[in-house]
Amino acid sequence: QSFRLLSSYVLKYFASLTTKERATFWNKFSKVYRQYMPNAAYTMSANNADPALLAKISGIAYNCQVFSKGLLLNAELEIQKIIEQSGDPDFAAQYYKLKQDRAILDALYQTPVERRTADADSLLRVIEKEERQLVESSKELGDFTKNLSIDWTAIQKQLKGGDIAIEFANFKDASSKQDIYIAFVLKKGMKSPEVVKLFESDDFWAVKTGDYYKTQKLYDLVWKPLEKYLDGVKNVYFSPTGRFHTIGIEYLPDEDGKIFAEKYDAYRLSSTRELVLGNTANTSKSAVTFGGIKYDLSDDEWQKVKDEDADRRSFSDVPHIDNSTRGGVMNYLEGTKKESDEVAALLRAAKYDVSAISDATATEERFKLLSGTNLKILHIGTHGFYQSEADMENAGYRFFQSGKESAEERSLSCSGLMFAGANSALDPQRSKNIPDGVDDGVLTAKEISRLDFRGLDLVVLSACQTGLGEVSGEGVFGLQRGFKKAGAQTIVMSLWEVSDESTQLLMTEFFKNLTAGQSKRAAFLAAQNVVRQKYPNPLHWAAFVMVDGM
Repeated sequence: QSFRLLSSYVLKYFASLTTKERATFWNKFSKVYRQYMPNAAYTMSANNADPALLAKISGIAYNCQVFSKGLLLNAELEIQKIIEQSGDPDFAAQYYKLKQDRAILDALYQTPVERRTADADSLLRVIEKEERQLVESSKELGDFTKNLSIDWTAIQKQLKGGDIAIEFANFKDASSKQDIYIAFVLKKGMKSPEVVKLFESDDFWAVKTGDYYKTQKLYDLVWKPLEKYLDGVKNVYFSPTGRFHTIGIEYLPDEDGKIFAEKYDAYRLSSTRELVLGNTANTSKSAVTFGGIKYDLSDDEWQKVKDEDADRRSFSDVPHIDNSTRGGVMNYLEGTKKESDEVAALLRAAKYDVSAISDATATEERFKLLSGTNLKILHIGTHGFYQSEADMENAGYRFFQSGKESAEERSLSCSGLMFAGANSALDPQRSKNIPDGVDDGVLTAKEISRLDFRGLDLVVLSACQTGLGEVSGEGVFGLQRGFKKAGAQTIVMSLWEVSDESTQLLMTEFFKNLTAGQSKRAAFLAAQNVVRQKYPNPLHWAAFVMVDGM
């Protein structure tokens, strides 16, 4: 009863708060959901508590995971749904004016003060007023919090006999100071979810990174404790937590060397609430591919970009890594051109209307023009990056100015994708040659979040570290969140630096399978198996994961 009252209280206040206010408000209560309730369920289970009481607490703890994972993100998405379904053109115009003003504010914050054409603080006040009005209007059109209250019973109704839903959770143990990882397991016919201890953080750190995908050591920590629940199971729907966001746990091998995703149809989900929400199919046949991008532009080429009405700028740094991978210094990636062309050819053969964009035309502005075009498939072969906020601040670049942004927006500025001319932005001297009012070729997750990709069924980020970001109980603040905020459904992304050659093979095989009629998940796994045969090292085939690929 207390949990339901607290959740009702949170949602009641959410309905009248702006995005930034919701984050501040939620921070006061999030520990109850992410720490206290999982701890309570685990402790009661470990101490063999009364079965009836344990069942009740386990159900509440499962609900806490579903409620809290991506709560802030889902609140925004639900507001967007209300706008879509309202049919009110004035309301829609009000919303897109707000998004446009936020994009303008982003550009102001990333422009040196002496070159700004407007006052950022004044625009910020306008945006806060616009959002307040929007929130008030949305309350009149519908309750955007109704889908935020999905509980385990609703999820269980979606499960068939061969299905299992797993919500992973972790919390800090007060006595040992270790993170304890647990799983809440839900199957058809269960009277309530059941809690299973997986491991303590010392056990995890004892496994060397190089052993993750080569031995059964990590499998024994993550999946072995759950094996008794997997008997007769075909589909495993799991939502990661903590370190699991940065590890392809679906690719861990058992003692016989067989990876988990070969034994079961494993679906990595933002939350198991996705089983209830489902996905509205986009019937369009529109697709865009990017590849073979020219990262060095001459002054004349920059002027051409300006003449084509590029009107926003952004900047973020990148890590310096090996040149043969899709990250680090912006070297031309020959494999991405071939990859993009092959993917485009496969999609055209499947009767898609495809635009294949490359070379100096693959600008950041060209990407942003895709906003609102009802795109179904987006494939991007380029350099990607992620750095911590501290590293970005310490780098001292004038372009990374957080202004008065929220913690989420600052985090989203720390990851992104590279487009034409990006090398100029990375050089303090050459950056002076970028014309005012022109995007600099570095597209951050924050900028992506400002776009409209509703209906985008599949986005493939064929680049380094596109799945990384700041990890919190809310999820990963990186490209995944940026695209989700923009409205994308399924995301394919990488967890580490990837080889140009093996990635090209993975992507062409994936789209070959997809256009042949296979499901997204089946097409992806089959493509990975082809890569594994040619490149047995997990660095090549285990880098990419698929999120919400149902």
